Amino acid sequence: MHLVFDRHFILEWLRERVWGLRSDYSQEDDYVSTCLCIAEMLKSGTTTFLEAMLAHRYGFDGIARAVQESGIRACLAGIVMDIGTYATHDNSMHPGIREDRETSRLGVLDMHSKWQGTANGRIYVWFGPRTPGGVTSELYREMSELARQKNMGITMHLAEVEADKIYLQEKFGLAPVLYAESVGLLGPRSVLVHMVWLNDADIAKLAETGTHVSHNPSSNSKLASGVCKMPQLLEQGVNVALGCDGGPSNNNYDMIREMKLATVIHKAVSITPLTIPAETVLKWLPSMVPEHLAWNMR
Repeated sequence: MHLVFDRHFILEWLRERVWGLRSDYSQEDDYVSTCLCIAEMLKSGTTTFLEAMLAHRYGFDGIARAVQESGIRACLAGIVMDIGTYATHDNSMHPGIREDRETSRLGVLDMHSKWQGTANGRIYVWFGPRTPGGVTSELYREMSELARQKNMGITMHLAEVEADKIYLQEKFGLAPVLYAESVGLLGPRSVLVHMVWLNDADIAKLAETGTHVSHNPSSNSKLASGVCKMPQLLEQGVNVALGCDGGPSNNNYDMIREMKLATVIHKAVSITPLTIPAETVLKWLPSMVPEHLAWNMR
């Protein structure tokens, strides 16, 4: 099955494969899936994770219960959305995974009141808005203000594929990070994921605002999305972390494998053996744990 998936670019892969499968998930399916994912993470040494794609219909309670039972720590980000599109592809989002504004926004707030700080402080509840094209600017701003009021984290996939950059330029006349700034998404409470299609102004703004970046080299390689400009991000002082982006876009949750790819892929791009040494990658692993973010939120 993975060989079939590997022949698709990301937008086709999401529309034709992943979203359809996810729309059929029951709440029990998601609980079992969460238990299996956590087991694989623990087996390879991961003790804290951030998950950005938890829809209300999947059963947040069951996912949080799996975290509670396992002993792992988790930042669980509930999806926020109000449009059923993806970047430049109109009406492309599978109807089974669409949620309206009130269901998603109020659902996250409800789960925050129920689960934040539970499991002996191991569970954090964040906002996880869909990438631009799935959320109006008005809802981004409203959600960002709620996050500030409640000291909640925000995580969002951004600039993963070129279509993201094209969409934002054509619709708003802005590069990805500058658009995120315009709707309040930047700052030390925010973790932006992928961040492949950035320009110099984007990178400077990330550094200026203290916004965190999650680098997902296996996912970006498998789906032919491109390579994040990690050397430039590091040179500008952007705080970075390492992620796998989940089983469908990676095929495993092994962060040791992710570390190896992160150390070698940038050497190939730069044709410089000193780019991103192993010691640097080791420092990325603890850079997104809740204590670090809590320290930055003070």
